[in-house]
Amino acid sequence: MKRRTTLTTLAIAGLLALPLAPTVASAAVATPAAVSTTSTPPQLKILPLGDSITAGYQSSTWNGYRGPLMQQVNQQTRYTVNFLGTQFNGTMADNANEGHSGYEIQGILNNVDSYLTANHPDAVLLHIGINDLNNNDNDHATAATRAETLIDRIFTDQPGVTVIMQGLIPTTAGVPANPALQSLITSYNDQLRAWAASEVQAGKHFTFVDAPALTSAQFADGLHPNDAGYSQLAQTFYTPLDQAFTNGWVVGGAPIPYETPRPARVAAGDFNGDGKLDVVGVDANSNMQYYPGQQHDVLHG
Repeated sequence: MKRRTTLTTLAIAGLLALPLAPTVASAAVATPAAVSTTSTPPQLKILPLGDSITAGYQSSTWNGYRGPLMQQVNQQTRYTVNFLGTQFNGTMADNANEGHSGYEIQGILNNVDSYLTANHPDAVLLHIGINDLNNNDNDHATAATRAETLIDRIFTDQPGVTVIMQGLIPTTAGVPANPALQSLITSYNDQLRAWAASEVQAGKHFTFVDAPALTSAQFADGLHPNDAGYSQLAQTFYTPLDQAFTNGWVVGGAPIPYETPRPARVAAGDFNGDGKLDVVGVDANSNMQYYPGQQHDVLHG
């Protein structure tokens, strides 16, 4: 979703604070995963895939659901997790993901081959579709069908991978301009929940899990959760991920170091010659932002 917000000195302070270091329709139960005979548990390579919610937009740390999900994983000892991706958002050490703000399903589909080739995940955590329903540049009624095409493409590219799709969360009053958005979300989730059974029958490791019923107090705006809401999304992803390991869908392997992104870089000075202090920053994803020394508007994707 795209919106306009007013950028103040608080936003500049947030840029300066960017980390300089790493910075249910489910299948029948399969044979449980073998118990490791070594002291080192297997590591599951996980690809968080989606839009701004996967990136962690509107969470206070930009960790989104990934931060509390990692905390839950760390409370058990059967396996560890390594997040994968070309994007790096948040203060957590392992902050890799494929969360692309503003992306619709087609945007993910256009790039998913390269995402999978680069990462070879054991499991994909998918949350996508809200921009298709909230924007008016495509057919809302076929959004779930586009999601099905995306999921089948993932399985075609990497047979045997586990895909856990979380349904779209409810909306609240505020940002969404589309008054029919909530009904569109309900139809989208209903279609994918029903379709999941055919994927399971075809032998694919696919789980559709209903999104938590967030309250208005768990939203930062009409579309994005706040920290409390993201914690609920994390629990919703953790339960089927843990079950996938128990079922033997996700086995994992020897631990490998998580990827360390390039550090964020920030410079300050009077770059436009107006006598005011400006800030230029390049974040860990190599995106450049210029903030002149006055209040102004900036687009968020």
